[in-house]
Formats: sequence, C-alpha cells, structure tokens
Amino acid sequence: MNVKTAFSLLLFLFSQNHKTVHWSLQGWSGKKTFANDVGNIPLSFSVVSGSNPQVCCSTASAGITYLTLPFSANLNPETQLVFSFHVQTTGSPIFGVNLQTDNQSQNCYPPPTGGGYPAIVVPLLWRTGSLDNQFSRWWARDYRVQLNSGTYQVTVPMAGSNWMSVYGVWGNQAPLEFSDALANMYAIGLTFGGGCYLAHGVNVQTGTGTATFFLDSYSFQ
Repeated sequence: MNVKTAFSLLLFLFSQNHKTVHWSLQGWSGKKTFANDVGNIPLSFSVVSGSNPQVCCSTASAGITYLTLPFSANLNPETQLVFSFHVQTTGSPIFGVNLQTDNQSQNCYPPPTGGGYPAIVVPLLWRTGSLDNQFSRWWARDYRVQLNSGTYQVTVPMAGSNWMSVYGVWGNQAPLEFSDALANMYAIGLTFGGGCYLAHGVNVQTGTGTATFFLDSYSFQ
C-alpha cells in the first residue's frame, strides 16, 4: 500500500471513529423514496414490510435497496474486502424481491417459478460520476449471500475478475475502467436485490414475520 493510500485510509478510519460519516439506508415506502441515517458499525435496521406483487398487486408498497457509506480513499487491488453481518427474524418472514414491474417477467421469479435470485445481499463499490455510466457501480455478484436468519462473513479479493459493472462487464474485461473506479471512489456498501437484479429491492411480506439486519464489520485488509 502506498503512502497516499495509507494516509487516505487513516483519515477515513479517523472520521468513522469520530462519527463524521454515517451509513445510509435507501429504499422506498409508498410513492416516496428515503435515505435514512443508520449510524456507524455496528449498526442495525428492520427490513421494511410491504406488499408482495406475487400475491396482490403490480408494485410493492415498500422495499430497501442500498446500504452505503461515503468513501473517498483510493482502493488497492491487492487488498480484499471483509465484512460480516447477521440477520435475526421473528415468525416466518417471506422475503419479497420481484417488487417492481421491471422485475416481474417469468424468468425473474426465483425457483421453482423461474431462474431469478432469491433475496440477496451483494457487496458494492460505487465510483464518483453519473449513474448513467455503466462503470459507475461494481458488484461482487458471485459473493452474494441469500438473506436468511443467521451469521455470515464474506471475503472478496479486490481483483477485477470478482467485480461486475452495471451491464455485466467484469473488471478484468475492462481493467482501465475498474482501476479508475478504485482511484475515484464515491461510496462503498451493500445492496439488496433478487430476481433479475442485484439492487432493485427487498422487503418482508406484511404479516409473515420480521427481519432485522445487523452489519457487524466492513473493512479493506
């Protein structure tokens, strides 16, 4: 790790310890979107409850999408992301993922109906710049974790072959763009998704139970 990277990471860790930056949970409820301050690690929040389009309607009434932290330090491709979380549930929560109309084709529903993902948590790197740029966000798709009760630890090497852009291009297929992203970070975090998408939202079907998500650690080592 070079001196500039080490210094940037030191400033980032200092700011976290002094609570000058907080994690933000994004999603929607009704016709309004939200971005709630959920504090610093260790942090927790309830997965929102809402309608399930497979049961009642064309669009879900609520869902969560992004859990992010502002982050401007350069990332070293020789390091790895290590994070841990746990989920506590009551009742028998049914996680909904096909919440929006663009995620409701037959193929997008999870098995046995289709070939889509169940409710998942996916590591995210977010570059500065326009969201219209396909290289603005990168997901460690193959390190996704199904959202269920339990405790989890995930380690993701920062090699480009582990990170996929918005339109499915891997970092080793676009090495200049991936290196540029690591040097121009906007935020880090996790997304909640399923079906055909990694970040189009998750909820708990109203009346089936509850789920609380706890982010216990998140660091680059």
